[in-house]
Amino acid sequence: MDALEECHSRLVRLIGSSAEPIEVLQCAEEHRAYWRPERVRVVLLAESHVYTETSELDRRVVLPSFMGIDVPRGFVRLVYCLGYGENSLLDLPIFIPANSGTPQFWKIFIAASTVFTQTKISLQYRFLEPRSRSVFGTN
Repeated sequence: MDALEECHSRLVRLIGSSAEPIEVLQCAEEHRAYWRPERVRVVLLAESHVYTETSELDRRVVLPSFMGIDVPRGFVRLVYCLGYGENSLLDLPIFIPANSGTPQFWKIFIAASTVFTQTKISLQYRFLEPRSRSVFGTN
């Protein structure tokens, strides 16, 4: 038994039948592993997985062939799944419960990257500003 299966069996003993099936966790792990970079430079810690119904595992992510990427095709309510929040990318849309995605995750991500970018630009501007003035004779 691998670590994921062991963890799942312990979870089932704790919470019973309301635990997601192991197939959901395996699908989620497949997506996480696919998108995991070789070298992690920044970690954004945010909850992104939402309970996935067993019946939803039958859905498949369908991408246009011109995209030329071979991503995991199983559906799971996880930010790494391209079909999460994107019914148009599923072979069969999900309406109940709504496949609305996780917009709050993307808002956190955008806010964090915007703060970083603004700070970086601000620091560059402060560093370059005196030189710019002296070059143009405005000191």
